[in-house]
Amino acid sequence: MNERPSLQFYPADWWRAFDVKGSSMCAQGVWFNLLMRMWDAPEQGKIRLSKEQFCRVLGCRPDELKEFFAVNNSLKFASVSFRSGKVTIINRRMHGEYKARMDVRKRVYRCREKKKQQGNGEVTPYSSTSTSSSIKEDKEIVTLTDFIQHWNSKPNLPKIQSATTERKRKFLARMSESVFAAKWQQIIDALSKSSFHTGKNDSGWRANVDWILKNETNYTKILEQQGTKNREQEAEERQKANMERAKHERAENAKRDFQEQLRDFSSERLAKMLVGNANIGRRPLIAEELKRRKEAEND
Repeated sequence: MNERPSLQFYPADWWRAFDVKGSSMCAQGVWFNLLMRMWDAPEQGKIRLSKEQFCRVLGCRPDELKEFFAVNNSLKFASVSFRSGKVTIINRRMHGEYKARMDVRKRVYRCREKKKQQGNGEVTPYSSTSTSSSIKEDKEIVTLTDFIQHWNSKPNLPKIQSATTERKRKFLARMSESVFAAKWQQIIDALSKSSFHTGKNDSGWRANVDWILKNETNYTKILEQQGTKNREQEAEERQKANMERAKHERAENAKRDFQEQLRDFSSERLAKMLVGNANIGRRPLIAEELKRRKEAEND
């Protein structure tokens, strides 16, 4: 999910941290893997799964995960909560930095929307000086107005009539996810090309903007479906190109074979072949052979 190539990790802080030094190697290994997973999570610094899912994701045994929870209960290097069969684990520093970036995005979004409504043009966005990647993110912010304009340009998608508060909230949530932020135009384009999602199904159902903004799962389905269609289309185009190439090669081979046959015929027979409808498609080759013979005689 995370398009950033790296995260800020300071080995000295890791080794000097009392909570890390006071934990077992097993707990340290689980915690380190959790940090990598949190960095790649949709909401950075926070991950919520069942215990079984944590074991699969981290590649650890249930007893190792249990030991991690026991150590953390004593040292408190992570915020852990249990609810409805799910476990939520938060790295306070990473999650705090993520929330700060999202606050910047929201402020810039609101400022741009206000300026657009006032007709004063674009706004130079506020940018954080902590990392170059965060600066890049702030400059690439897309407003809900941009999203609606692109959506409404597709005639087979249900028109967006208003930007409700709920839609603004969900749009900001989706834009905080790196895949959606980078491919929102591609998602809309792919959705408009999907016959099923544009009403060609048994119930006549059509996907609207609320469906695409609802969660990460829906737009991921659209991207995966488009990827499958692209691969199928590429395979079909390759097959078609191969068939055309084979057809051309057969025609060229037939042409060469016929030219070889013509060299064995007498000139009188060739002249007779030019009369009638029997050899209409091959007349240029016959005429070419007669011309070649005449030029050879003159030489």
